Amino acid sequence: MASLERDLRELDALRNRGVITPEEYEVRRAALMAAPPAPPRPRGNVVLEVFKWGSVGCLVVIGVGFLVSVLLVIAIVAAISNSEDQTADSGADIRVTLSEGVSGEVSPEGQGRSRQRVTILEIADATETPNVFQAPRDGFRFWGARVRIENIGERQTRTIDWALRTTDGIEYDRLFATGDHQDLVYNDLSPGSAREGWVYFEIPVDAAIDWLRADPARLAAYDLYFDAP
Repeated sequence: MASLERDLRELDALRNRGVITPEEYEVRRAALMAAPPAPPRPRGNVVLEVFKWGSVGCLVVIGVGFLVSVLLVIAIVAAISNSEDQTADSGADIRVTLSEGVSGEVSPEGQGRSRQRVTILEIADATETPNVFQAPRDGFRFWGARVRIENIGERQTRTIDWALRTTDGIEYDRLFATGDHQDLVYNDLSPGSAREGWVYFEIPVDAAIDWLRADPARLAAYDLYFDAP
């Protein structure tokens, strides 16, 4: 349709400029009007276009299917995890007194079947080093506790992270000592097993202890605190 209109406009221009006679104009116009409309020009290879969009469609379908599969697997794993551990956890941080012979039991949030009992067997608070290989820095002293860790749950438990806070609010990470005292470094435990050893800290000479914390799972709530009396 657009091509016919363009040809008619060109024919009118030829007549108006006197290039063709009125008789020629009428003959040519009649011929244009009687001619069948030209088929639309193809915009490209139809087969290739269909194939291209078909490929994209397939990729979209595959991608959606993969995403649905991943979400389904996550949901199944979460459901299995929830169904496997319905045992009550500690429900809150556990706080007991920091004293020799005192013990506390703790299980991380959502991990009731992973339960540990920690007992303070001995406390060593002195300015001298516990072994011949290390000495505290100037103005500091070593503080240590010999502990017993027992796995009283139904699953393997991970190594406990320790921290000591002084009354001025400063927390200290444990010091890994070597020498005469057995340092409790690695304490992953299977159910029913136990391990004993020392945990050491280097703190200022005049610092007073606030609490000792045993953290059974760094990414989960509920820790065991031994509060200084």
